Amino acid sequence: KQWYQRRVAITAGRALAEDSATPISVIMSYLTRHLKLEEEQGKENKELIKKYSEEAKVMRGEIHKLKTEPVVFQNIKCTKCGRKLNLPAVHLLCKHSWHQQCFEELADLDEDCPACAGENKQVLEHLKSLEQIENLDQQFFRSVAMSQDGFTTVADFFAKGAPCFFLARFLLSVSV
Repeated sequence: KQWYQRRVAITAGRALAEDSATPISVIMSYLTRHLKLEEEQGKENKELIKKYSEEAKVMRGEIHKLKTEPVVFQNIKCTKCGRKLNLPAVHLLCKHSWHQQCFEELADLDEDCPACAGENKQVLEHLKSLEQIENLDQQFFRSVAMSQDGFTTVADFFAKGAPCFFLARFLLSVSV
């Protein structure tokens, strides 16, 4: 959905830019609406960053406790089947416990807990996407700075799905 919205914005922006009869106020109004949408998404991302930072702080405390204090495993039921645990059992630091057979049925070669793996994967994918955006941001500004035709460079980035906040930062840096 976001890709389609950006594509529509790019196409409309190009059409408005090519039409010399279109007042700049129309173009600015159009871009402002799209920048507001990107700003809202940015606010949501900031809230996620705050949430993840708070969770990381809690996790650091838990890691410190794991390093300095003994861990007592009191689970009496298997995470997979829900039956009473008996030996041999597998206890993980995330507080999940398994019958050895249940654990071996679910465990991959990864070192992740099978119960935590889905959530861990989502967090890692989100962090990877944030890194990609940061790299794209840096690449965008380098390309514009080295370009003979800044408009074409900007249009190419948006055609590839670059977020509108790149344009906002670019316009602010040019207008100063």
